[in-house]
Amino acid sequence: MVGKTALNKEMKHLNGAYFRTIISKENMKTSIEFNKALRFLDCGKIERAVEILQTVINNAQNEEDDLLFIQSNCVLGELYFDCDDFDKSKSYLETALNRMNDSGLDEDLFDYEKSTALKILSKLNNNY
Repeated sequence: MVGKTALNKEMKHLNGAYFRTIISKENMKTSIEFNKALRFLDCGKIERAVEILQTVINNAQNEEDDLLFIQSNCVLGELYFDCDDFDKSKSYLETALNRMNDSGLDEDLFDYEKSTALKILSKLNNNY
């Protein structure tokens, strides 16, 4: 027979594992939505992609998924730059860079995003 203390510890462990599973499923859903937005961009469905990316940003923030938050902001920043909406572009890219600096993630995870954001911001600062 298992003692009450050991049983309580095991229940807490199982509840923690269950909670992590739920979080993982939510993160996976958000990641799938991010990929869906990229496909919409590839197909030229810009408005739909923007809607999804904004939802992904909100979800990533709530889920504390810094990488998806950074990636989504960079995609929107690059998209708005390509559409000549420079204020929005700058806002999204600066948000992404700020999160990069605060995230504690390994920089190798977002090298491409950082490089792209810095190049676009440099162009914005020099030309607009």
